Amino acid sequence: MDGSKLHVAILASPGIGHLIPVLVLANRLATHYGVEVSVLVVTSVFSPLESQLLKLPAERSLVHIIELPPVDISHLIKPDTKVVTQLCMMLREALPGVRSIISAMNHRP
Repeated sequence: MDGSKLHVAILASPGIGHLIPVLVLANRLATHYGVEVSVLVVTSVFSPLESQLLKLPAERSLVHIIELPPVDISHLIKPDTKVVTQLCMMLREALPGVRSIISAMNHRP
């Protein structure tokens, strides 16, 4: 990663509906503005479509897709926990991994 180039990190919430706009934004920032983008993806064990989407070509020299390991929130939720609450819990549980990945980058965002 080039240290002189602007570098941003975008955290994508779990779910295909959140991932697609984040990837579109990352590609536009890279192609139109030359911004280096790291997309941190909180993966879901439920979505094979998500996995396929992450393998699609992007502006690979400037867009870096980093998959975070799935987080287990089963011990935190009840059967009636709303989906929005579950997403928030997943992101909260993923934060240590996000911090670790960003701190290990040579060119931090």
